[in-house]
Order: sequence, then structure tokens, then C-alpha cells
Amino acid sequence: MAAWVDANFINLMIGTAARTALGLSGNTFSHYQNAAQGTVISAMQYAGYTPPDTVDHATPGGAFLAQLVAGIMVRDAFQFRKGIRLPFDPSGTISEALFRLDALYNKKLPIPGMEPDTLAGYGGNISSPTVGTNARPSYFGPGKLRGF
Repeated sequence: MAAWVDANFINLMIGTAARTALGLSGNTFSHYQNAAQGTVISAMQYAGYTPPDTVDHATPGGAFLAQLVAGIMVRDAFQFRKGIRLPFDPSGTISEALFRLDALYNKKLPIPGMEPDTLAGYGGNISSPTVGTNARPSYFGPGKLRGF
């Protein structure tokens, strides 16, 4: 899966000097980006969304997902660097991204331009395959059965 944000996106959010001070470059950048993207993907799947392979920052949904990833990256990078404190956030970008992630996870905020499949999310009722390479016992969540 392709990265949803790059160094330029983070530069626009907190500035090049802050990104450099946090050590968000090279392998470290990739580590934080992968961890943050995984967190957002988990929240999306919990809410019933299918994560895209790539995001287009020019679309509302793509910008929404990129902001979530960037907010988590910056927050985590500040937390793990000794002697560097998270400065005040005049635009509220970081705190807003984390608030939106929480609202997405709790199914209270939709992703612009995307429709969730509530049956595929937590508490949904799509059955697991019982034949083939991914076979496991059938599981049905609460609610109506689909496909029968």
C-alpha cells in the first residue's frame, strides 16, 4: 500500500524546521508514516470503510485521511523525542486530526466522499469463508444475515 503522506505534506503542516527537529526523515519518516497509516486503516475498517490504496489530497476524502495520518505522525514523533515538547497548535491541526480519528472510530463522523459498509464493520454480519485457503469457522455478527 502506498504512503498517504510525504515529507512535503508534513512540512506544510508544521514546517520544515520542526519536521527536521523531530527526525522525521528517511527510515524514521517511513516508520512513523506506516504506524500512523495502520492506525487510520484500523479505525476505517472498524467503522466499515474499505481503505484505499492511494489517496488524492485534492479530494475531500483524501485530504481527510492524509490529515489523520499526519496528525498521528506528528503527535507520536513529539512524544518519543526527549527534550522536545509539542508546541502550541495555533490552527488546531494536530488536535483536530486526533478528534476526527476518535469520531471516525466511534462511527460519528463520516469520511467525505466515501460510504461505509456497516455490515463489514464491527458488529456487522458478513460471514467468513468456510472453504478455500482462508477457511475458518462461519461467524455471523448481530443483525440480519446477508447473502442468504
